[in-house]
Amino acid sequence: MTALQRDVSIPDNWDRSGLPGWAYHSDAFLRLELDGMFRTHWQIACHVSDLDGPGSYVSLDAFGERALILRGKDGKIRAFHNICRHRGSRLVSDEKGTCRNALVCPFHGWVYNLDGTLRGPARPRSFPDLDRHEYGLIEIESEIWMGFVFIRFRDGPQPAVRALM
Repeated sequence: MTALQRDVSIPDNWDRSGLPGWAYHSDAFLRLELDGMFRTHWQIACHVSDLDGPGSYVSLDAFGERALILRGKDGKIRAFHNICRHRGSRLVSDEKGTCRNALVCPFHGWVYNLDGTLRGPARPRSFPDLDRHEYGLIEIESEIWMGFVFIRFRDGPQPAVRALM
């Protein structure tokens, strides 16, 4: 068997009866699946062609999380939680768009650079001791493979995307 081949045979003793009915409408089971599987495994977020220039972004909501995939001024594609670090407001509400030089929170006007660093609050005098390095956007792990941008919201058991493909 080569490295690309996998044994996908189903054992004879495998229980084929499926999940019990309660598993399909249990909030606890859903949370377990979200935390243990969906948030910790790679998901396709978009294609690099969706991010055609600096400031272009794609946002999506999945598994109770908000993601923002953004191309920076340096051309690098990064993924962040689509949440302002000040009061948790959604930074962008459109599914796709372009911002010129920065992201501005619609709630209190905090400004973020395209690399996710905090440029500053709208009223800097209100936050004299604010360490801007601590309040940048929270990055989401991302990888690009064959032009597709993959993200995962939390560390997980899977290796790099290219190792899976």
